[in-house]
Amino acid sequence: MALNTQELLAKVVKVPLQQKLIVVGVMVCLITGLNFYLEIGPLRETITQREAEHETLEKDLIQKQSIANNLAQFRHEKEILERKLAQALTELPNEANIDDLIRSFSEVGNKSGLIINTIEPQAEMDFDAAVTAELAAVDFVDVRGQEAAKRATSSIFTRK
Repeated sequence: MALNTQELLAKVVKVPLQQKLIVVGVMVCLITGLNFYLEIGPLRETITQREAEHETLEKDLIQKQSIANNLAQFRHEKEILERKLAQALTELPNEANIDDLIRSFSEVGNKSGLIINTIEPQAEMDFDAAVTAELAAVDFVDVRGQEAAKRATSSIFTRK
């Protein structure tokens, strides 16, 4: 029942022109869809990924250019901050004179109107420039005029 080429051509010639055009149109649509699915679709995805990457790189470039344009200003600000740090370090005491620090803390508190009952130094903290002290003070600024006792923890900073 196999058809040879001559018989197949004879059958195709006998088909009306409209059906031939429909078959050709369907074949063109199938080839176009297959081409899009296999070649153009993946290319569009690649293009979208590359555009996103390009946008990210452009933003990064703009940010780095702004940093590079302001590099001299940032260095100047860094120098100013380093000078301020050096000045602040010179203002800190060189050693932990706890008695002097407690006395000056008590004087400042008394001048501010606080009655400081006790200041008890505690053990030094892990931070090598801090000594914790427990402070007990009486506050006279209560709305009803009653005395309220307060407890606070204060850190006395020294440079080591």
